This record gives sequence, C-alpha cells and structure tokens, in this order.
Amino acid sequence: MEFHFELPDGYSYQDMLMLCRAYVRKGPVRRWLDRLFRLCMILLGGAWILSALSWLDGGYVGETPLWILVACPMLIGLFLLALGLFLDRLSAWGSRRRNLQDLGRISVCLDADGVIVETKKGKDIRPYSAFTEAYACKGYWLLFMDKRHAYILPQTAMTTGNPEDFPAFWVEKTGMPIKTIR
Repeated sequence: MEFHFELPDGYSYQDMLMLCRAYVRKGPVRRWLDRLFRLCMILLGGAWILSALSWLDGGYVGETPLWILVACPMLIGLFLLALGLFLDRLSAWGSRRRNLQDLGRISVCLDADGVIVETKKGKDIRPYSAFTEAYACKGYWLLFMDKRHAYILPQTAMTTGNPEDFPAFWVEKTGMPIKTIR
C-alpha cells in the first residue's frame, strides 16, 4: 500500500500556521506558557499605550518634544499588543519565509520502505524509524522527526490512497499511533 501527497506550490501559509498551532497544542506545559506569554504581551502593550496617552493630557513635558513622549511608547505598545495577539501568525510567516524558500512543488510518498520527499532542491528518503511522533489535527497529518522538524501532510493533498486507511498504515509501519490534537 502506498500514499502519495502532492503540494504543487509547496507548503502554504495555512500549512505552516497549522504546524505552529499544533506545536503549541501538543504539550500541556507549552500550551500554558504560550497563553501566559500572550497575556503578558497584551497587558504590557496596553500599559505602554496608556502611558503614551497619559502624555496627551497636557502635563509638564519639559524640553522633550511631545511627539517623542507619545510616539515611542505608542509604537512599543502596539508592537507588544500585536505580538500577543498574532504570535502564531507571525511564527508561521517567519517559518515559511525562512525555511521554505524556493522549494517549489513538494511530492511526498509513503511506501513500504519509508517516506520519500521530492522537491526542486532534491530528494529526501527517511525510514519510518526516523520519526518520533505523529499527530492528526484539523485535516492534517503532522509527522515529526524531532521536536522542531515535521512533514506536513494535508489530507486534501492526498492523490493516492484512502485517508481512512492512513492511520492504520502508519501504526503498522512505525508502531506508534497518530495522536489527535483539537
């Protein structure tokens, strides 16, 4: 039995966004640290914005121009607020931009021997023993090779094979189940 996945334009922004979100969701400690970090960034951003707005009430500013007292804290506050609200989107954008330059079409084949990935840059063959864990999340399978590297397999990109048979095939080849992430 074989499974083929074809990604004509490579990994999309949505694929990378799903990987970033799944990475945070797969560990309970990481999930709570992410929420705590986001909350801190939102609160700090709000504090900087309120600090900037407090200078507009006409208080004593001395020799410093008012636009410096307002603009600097306002920009810092907006940056921290954006970081807290859009952290996963910024991570996905940065990962895609940094790691997936000029890959072009991605073809993934899972056969009896292992996982074969072909891109414009070359061919990568991995045995099933190279994978540490696998997750299913909202129409994707994420096959992790280590903590930070994974193959993203959208179920809609499957050209050969049946999506219902894939989890059983994976368990047969690797001996590890595919864990589900909400």
